[in-house]
Amino acid sequence: MLDFEGEKSKANLLNSETKDPFQSWVVPTRSPDTIGGTPFKSPRKKILAKTSDDLEELVRSSKAGELKTVIRDCYWSLNDPVRSRLWLLLASRHSSGNLEEQGSLEEMYWDTVKQIFGSVKLPNSLQLPALTDQRHENTYNLTETGILAAKRVVNIVAFNSPDITYAPLLYPISCLLLHYLSEVDTYKCLTTLLSSRKILFFTQTNRHYEANWKTVMTLSKKFMKSVLVFISKNFEDQKATDRFFQNWIWFILEDLPFPYLVRVLDNYLFDGRKAIYRVWLALLKMFHRRLSSFSSSTSLEETFRKFCQDPQISPEKLIKQAYSIRGLKAVEIDQIFLKHEMYLKSNSKISIRPHFARSLSSDAIPPSQCQQTLQQNSKTITVREFWSLWSWLPIRITVYQPTLLFTSEEHGYSLTTLFTKVENHSPTVIIIKTSMGEVFGAYCSSPWRKRNEKAAFGSKQGYFGTGETFVFTLLPEMNKYPWVGIEGSTSNDSKGTGLFMAADNYMLVIGGGNGQAIYIDADLRFGNTDTCLTFNNRPLCPTKDFEIQVIEVIGFVGCETP
Repeated sequence: MLDFEGEKSKANLLNSETKDPFQSWVVPTRSPDTIGGTPFKSPRKKILAKTSDDLEELVRSSKAGELKTVIRDCYWSLNDPVRSRLWLLLASRHSSGNLEEQGSLEEMYWDTVKQIFGSVKLPNSLQLPALTDQRHENTYNLTETGILAAKRVVNIVAFNSPDITYAPLLYPISCLLLHYLSEVDTYKCLTTLLSSRKILFFTQTNRHYEANWKTVMTLSKKFMKSVLVFISKNFEDQKATDRFFQNWIWFILEDLPFPYLVRVLDNYLFDGRKAIYRVWLALLKMFHRRLSSFSSSTSLEETFRKFCQDPQISPEKLIKQAYSIRGLKAVEIDQIFLKHEMYLKSNSKISIRPHFARSLSSDAIPPSQCQQTLQQNSKTITVREFWSLWSWLPIRITVYQPTLLFTSEEHGYSLTTLFTKVENHSPTVIIIKTSMGEVFGAYCSSPWRKRNEKAAFGSKQGYFGTGETFVFTLLPEMNKYPWVGIEGSTSNDSKGTGLFMAADNYMLVIGGGNGQAIYIDADLRFGNTDTCLTFNNRPLCPTKDFEIQVIEVIGFVGCETP
């Protein structure tokens, strides 16, 4: 476990007098004011940079017009500590109260951290929640500790906002904010921006993300028509153009050098998505002028990425060009966005690319109340482990709410009682916590009442179930072992790869073939785990033989079988 308190105390040393404004979890660079290692010069004409006190006064007095001018035209170098205050102030404008006075948010953050992770210390590893796009994980020179802090922030946002099903910008924006802000202040910023009703900062569903890039395409056709005509004539086909616009935001967040991103974020925290749209249109315009310097043999995306990596103008000039585009109004943007959103909704079709993670196509995440209820009743898993288990479920099952059907803590240690509680539910998840603290189990695809059905020739049912069945471990490590299928076995052992579930009055078995993944006795007290051909799993606990401390079965509301 990493010592968060140590990192926190270092971060607290940051103040308006500090020469190095970056948080302790930022990798030191040769010079903060560089582009690709080459220093760039500050603009000759600039408004005298305001202090953090000046900015706070503008925010408190609600002088939005003057503040807008300052944000667009002021020049602060990257090593100016004003941003540690500026970004908090800009975020606070989108809240009903002063962001730094929201003590409840800080308290909620650490309470949730303890609830999910058991401690405020950073764990050695963290997974991003399903609402992110794990193909885009640019960390912008954060240290290992900084990356873990960013992941933890996004996990807490996901937990406290279960209605958000797809927000791919949350993670990269978190990483950028953490350069100047503490972990808690980063969480406050994100929470405030997400709750803003007047300005959209993050798309929060897959449909919104789809409508967003289509809005960008529509605006590009209107304001940069000549550029789009040139692109259509010189680069590939319509599918390539669509893909180009689908990736528009990543050209900015992943290809623009860091000094540009900081200035973009200054304006983004004031204007929301409109600032990003303006930057995009400015980049398109400059790209058109420089096309002659690029090889015609490269693809459109590759050519544009190369351009963004070296725009050959200062960040200040990019912002100036972005805000020189006239006629781009928030009202029009909202109308175009709504039009695309309604069209997508009426057609019930979202163009997900095949290599997208499953979470992007699923808006089914269990409500926080449901998670909390399960957490209060379950003695085997934490919310963090439940999230991992949830991500392994078949997509169609994630539209249902999980419910605790059986727990030995309440219903006792009897296999007969367990079957009585669960046999009419399908699917079910069995979770075992051993006396040594290991946690493992199985996703069972068929109802357990099938154990009583007759097989061919009137004999009693042996193994049953389908290839959706899998076994898993949650503690001390998380692993999923799916069905290997016939392809995963040799001709001599192929009969052992279809042995999913079996049970009678004396035992319950999952997996078979040269061993059983899980065997449990009739008293629900002792069991055994071994490698089996069905799942090609390792033993689910090191000792193989185990004593059960708690056994639970989770079902899904609406999945009862008559």
